[in-house]
Amino acid sequence: MKRAIVTFAVGNHQDLLELAMPGFQDYAGRHGYDLLVQPPGEITRAASWHKIPLLLHALDDHDEALWLDCDIVIVDPTIDVADVIPHSAWQALVRHHTPDGEVPNCGVWYLRRPMRHTLKAIWDDDRWLNHPWWEQAALMDRLGYHHHPAHLSNPTRLYRHTHWLDLCWNSHEQNDPDPNPRFAHATCGGVGWRAAVMREHIMRAELAERSTTP
Repeated sequence: MKRAIVTFAVGNHQDLLELAMPGFQDYAGRHGYDLLVQPPGEITRAASWHKIPLLLHALDDHDEALWLDCDIVIVDPTIDVADVIPHSAWQALVRHHTPDGEVPNCGVWYLRRPMRHTLKAIWDDDRWLNHPWWEQAALMDRLGYHHHPAHLSNPTRLYRHTHWLDLCWNSHEQNDPDPNPRFAHATCGGVGWRAAVMREHIMRAELAERSTTP
């Protein structure tokens, strides 16, 4: 079984990835993931969209891929997220409860090879190209979600092959935080705010590790 963690950052978001990277490297080493960090050669649409071809490429050579946004801090690396996902699932992610409704969040997104067809369809679907949620809106459409407000209206086959992770795996630090996150996601704020939130979580994780080290 070959697995990969996939991520990238462009522009000033590279500063966030620099903060996140030690945790990503540690997690990959602990749980046997290859770590793929390769920005797209050319940005042809909103940067978030470009996770799709990178995940497709990862699934060419790996059985499973874990996408992590560049503004995520791995607070607790002791458990592999793959261990909590049933074998029947094609993908796994967290649903957030936000002012916009119930929104599946692709910031932490576990995918298996059956998702390749869906990834290709998402990339080719230009209806959502300029939607504020980008590729996330296209995925929600394929799951059977209505967008405004966001709610499940017509569950699809893809929805039935989706595993919904506990909030701790993608703690939305602005709108839907978990009190004991495994992955803390500093999303929806400015880069300075995100960096400050990430540094706070990194400091807490380091203190927790020291307290448990003999």
